[in-house]
Amino acid sequence: MTPRRRKIYFWIAAAAFAFGTPLLILYSSGWRVDFQSFALIKTGGIFINTFPRGVKVYIDDKLEKETSAGIFSQGALVSGLKQGNHTAMIKKDGFRDWAKKLAVSANLVTEARNIFLVPNDIKKETAAEGVNDFAFSDSHARLAYATKDAIYISQFPFEKFEQIALEKNEQPGKIFFMGDDHLLVETLLNNKLKKYLYDAGAGEMIPLKEDIEEQYLKARYLPDEKIRLAALSNQNILYNIDISSQNEPNIIAKDISNFEIFGSMLIYATNEPTIVYEKNLDTGETEQLIKTPLVGDLGLGSKILRSRDGNRALIDDKRTLYIYNHETQAFERLATSIVGVSFSPDGKKLIYQNANEIYAYYLKDIKIQPYRTRGDKELITRFSKPIVNIEWFAYDNEHVLFTVDKILKLTELDGRDQRNTHDITGVENPSRLVYNSTDDYIYFMDGHLLKRTTLLVE
Repeated sequence: MTPRRRKIYFWIAAAAFAFGTPLLILYSSGWRVDFQSFALIKTGGIFINTFPRGVKVYIDDKLEKETSAGIFSQGALVSGLKQGNHTAMIKKDGFRDWAKKLAVSANLVTEARNIFLVPNDIKKETAAEGVNDFAFSDSHARLAYATKDAIYISQFPFEKFEQIALEKNEQPGKIFFMGDDHLLVETLLNNKLKKYLYDAGAGEMIPLKEDIEEQYLKARYLPDEKIRLAALSNQNILYNIDISSQNEPNIIAKDISNFEIFGSMLIYATNEPTIVYEKNLDTGETEQLIKTPLVGDLGLGSKILRSRDGNRALIDDKRTLYIYNHETQAFERLATSIVGVSFSPDGKKLIYQNANEIYAYYLKDIKIQPYRTRGDKELITRFSKPIVNIEWFAYDNEHVLFTVDKILKLTELDGRDQRNTHDITGVENPSRLVYNSTDDYIYFMDGHLLKRTTLLVE
């Protein structure tokens, strides 16, 4: 190569570097050429993450990305988008489309991290027939159900059910799991109400002894080395009962209207004036939660809730919902005419419903998009016909299950643009709805049929 040619190549390379480097810097900084106006414009992007993986990502009807179906797939980033609104659509064979209009800003990435695709073919099966009531243990590893003349119990994966022995002509009533191994059972025999504690580990039915004049209206299992119950009597006395003796129960507190146990924490309320207390069953310490009496009454028709990380809520006898403020040490009114409420399993949110609406209340700051601030309240959905029940879709804590107009539905919390809401299955006579996080099945009562279905299809 001659010196003259080398010099030419050198200056060509130098010119390419001089002009190309700024262009690369501008490109990497989000600048693009708008060929309509022939001007440089700042751009942003959209990040998509889905379940299941292996999807096609469309932006404004144009296929932009295809994600891997592998377990290490981390979603898809579509960059170089003009500022403004863009319609993102996710498609996958065998699943229903997801679509949402998302706002894109310069130098920023708009995120949609909690996209759940509902399968087209949703199969449901009947788990049991002639069911009047059913209950899951705290860990969802045991399932029990009651028919008109028998009680059955099973362990995960719920393939074989064992019948709990009852006396002849004894009719099952309500059943309620306490912990993972103990089932509270009510029965009717010769027009007399009887109560038992069934020890699932030992397969033993232990009768709960009651005085003729003093009956137990509510009982819960006390975590202890011995088998103990906390029981509220019709004399408004809260007892600690040793099941092995039951002769002389210890008094926990008097003049009590209602109580509930959450692990090692006991929350109870007094009759008017209504004061709420919390007792640590491990240390024995009792804390008065509120400084001034609650306006509403907390009888046995009320509901006491506590999340795993210590958030507390109440529904009083008049169906008013209160949320506890740790700073003011008071239960503050959140809503009225409430028929259902539930803390999310991740402890960040609370959903509640009246007859026709579902709301979300945020207990913590949400630091991924869409951002939320602690204390935010948001209408999730509204129907002219009654909403029968609500349940967290605990797989991701970002979707809510509910039934309305004889249809089980799933909707997302993400309220940007429209909420993607899907019909799951028909339910002729809906009464109860439970998401079991052990097998990721949705269990629901349809009349006297206990049915189940799952949405987790890859």
